[in-house]
Amino acid sequence: MRPDYRLEHALILTMNSEREIISDGFIEITGAAISAIGPMSELKHHPEPVSVLNLHDRLVMPGLINCHTHAAMTLLRGMADDLPLDEWLRDYIWPAEAKFVTAGNVFLGTQLAIAEMFRSGTTMFADMYFFEEEVARACIDAGMRVLAGEAVVDFPSPSHATPEDAITGIVRLAEKYNGNSLVNIAFAPHSIYACRKEILERIADESSKHAIPVHIHLAETRGEVEKCFLTRGGKFGIRISKVNPVVGARIRTSILNNTNAITWYTNFGIF
Repeated sequence: MRPDYRLEHALILTMNSEREIISDGFIEITGAAISAIGPMSELKHHPEPVSVLNLHDRLVMPGLINCHTHAAMTLLRGMADDLPLDEWLRDYIWPAEAKFVTAGNVFLGTQLAIAEMFRSGTTMFADMYFFEEEVARACIDAGMRVLAGEAVVDFPSPSHATPEDAITGIVRLAEKYNGNSLVNIAFAPHSIYACRKEILERIADESSKHAIPVHIHLAETRGEVEKCFLTRGGKFGIRISKVNPVVGARIRTSILNNTNAITWYTNFGIF
């Protein structure tokens, strides 16, 4: 079958099981799939493609994955730098988001973030923000893959009046985008300090019921860990359904800065 495209004379980082590197290689693309890959010396029996691009030894590799973003916050870049996390969130970021974050701004901010990610070789990201349907729309327009995590917090957010409304909306989004080749939906409870125990437990239940992954901040600061120990009887963590391993396999954590927490969650398959 005649391929649509062929990339020639590329330095190819395959990332296969042998971590093979092809120093002068080709990649053929048919439809939306890579149909052939190998050294240029093996090309002579291949049919001519519709289009050929000579890469002159440029590197070709699988796209990078950004495992934690607030993509639309490109519009807030540089705001209130170099502050303790709690002060930064409560005194600057959350008030600014309440005032300025709209569906339209999330769409525009995500478009900017996607352009920057594509430029640096990122082809998928896991997002946590508001109006994630707009994030999904921007990704579909651009051909970017995304795990779109709608944020859940205990207080009114720019996109939902209550955390219960957010949870209901996330289930609806997961149903809408089920089977989409670019978009997957996630619950994104902001953190254990911004979501009460009952909300986290309901998210765990809904995650199990609908097979929707969970994306959450954990162990961001020493103060968070110490406060959690004091308020939760010497235990640190979300304790979602006692961190059932089945639920744990769907949890994506970010900003784990505490080594004990990292070990604990790794043991449950949470990463």
